[in-house]
Amino acid sequence: MQPYFNNPRAHKDISEVKESIKRVKFRGALWVDANCVIIAGHGRLMAAKELGMKEVPVIIMDDLTEAEAKYLRIKDNRASDQSTWDEEAYLKELEELREMDFDVSDIEFEGATLITDELEQVVEDEEPEPPEEPKTVRGQIFRLGEHVMMCGDTTDPDDVRRLMEAAGIPTRGGGGFDTY
Repeated sequence: MQPYFNNPRAHKDISEVKESIKRVKFRGALWVDANCVIIAGHGRLMAAKELGMKEVPVIIMDDLTEAEAKYLRIKDNRASDQSTWDEEAYLKELEELREMDFDVSDIEFEGATLITDELEQVVEDEEPEPPEEPKTVRGQIFRLGEHVMMCGDTTDPDDVRRLMEAAGIPTRGGGGFDTY
């Protein structure tokens, strides 16, 4: 079995994969083509080698054409890039693992906590008094990286137009909110 020479997925840090293998053993299998060249599982193989494993499960996909193997190499790796987290489900799973006294320190995002208590009442913050000497004045435009912010009035068409123009967003001109 050999790694694919032009693997499109870089594996600079396999510490997460190694930790997973240490904690729950090697699960799943490497996918290889008819020539035993890896299609999927490069990172898992690297981790297994670093952990001193001599054998790993392998699925030989000898019915794939060369084009299908190349396609699958990319498609398998892109699938995780296109996924998002369901935050509520993730936090519920973490909480259940914590209740089972399972160490989740290597899979929890910083500050991840499931909030289950409902608020009995909502308390509105009091509006703060404006400072005697404001640091910004109406009409000032600030660039924050690729974002643009303005001290202004969102109900004023001229303020909105100036902000849009500063952000490079074309406006149709005229009155009202006919920007796009």
